[in-house]
Amino acid sequence: MQCLQNGNIWLANFASLDLLDLPWFNKPNNVIRASNKIAQLMMAKKLGLNIPSTLVSNNPKHIRNFAKNNVIIAKNLATPWVVDSNQKTIAAYTKIVNPKWLNNDANLSFSPVVYQHFCKRKKDYRIVVVGDNHFSASCIPKECQLEDIRRGNSTGEGFIACDFDKNYLEALKCLMKEFGVDYCAADFMEDELGKLLFLEMNICGAWWWVDKLYGGSICESIADFIEKK
Repeated sequence: MQCLQNGNIWLANFASLDLLDLPWFNKPNNVIRASNKIAQLMMAKKLGLNIPSTLVSNNPKHIRNFAKNNVIIAKNLATPWVVDSNQKTIAAYTKIVNPKWLNNDANLSFSPVVYQHFCKRKKDYRIVVVGDNHFSASCIPKECQLEDIRRGNSTGEGFIACDFDKNYLEALKCLMKEFGVDYCAADFMEDELGKLLFLEMNICGAWWWVDKLYGGSICESIADFIEKK
């Protein structure tokens, strides 16, 4: 009942916020819609962005067929943060699927999960977009980060300011336009063959650590954008 009550309060508050006649920096309803990972991947592919071979399912047979002759990774559809038994918030990292896990139908069918063919990453990118402005950072992953760049690092560790492919940047901005958002912090990776792959678009993603690489320019861009609105 407590969960239901909290859900009702959350939905009521969210609707109230969306009805306010304010110049939102990402309108609340658009945040919810744009945060859907399935919708993101489908639209990204439609706009010409490469994505990893992907299956979203809780059907054991389909998952096993997808994994046949392939190493696959699994990641959550929902927020990647979980609370452990000690009430500590921890990240639910993307993981390579152990083939033994695929034998447990009950676990596989419990909930839909994003499964993707594993691509060994050569480089990771975080692209922060504020209106017409963009800020790019890249990182060469360590061996322990081949599943998830967040492993074994403090936030932003190892990233440097960089240039980013113009065509992919334009496609990302088109993706944002499709979802009606003015800000995002998007994640891309480059595989061993040099192919860029879209991973996800974080609608309320962290920008402060990228801002350090740009001497506060992201903070200034956000302030300028809000002032113009």
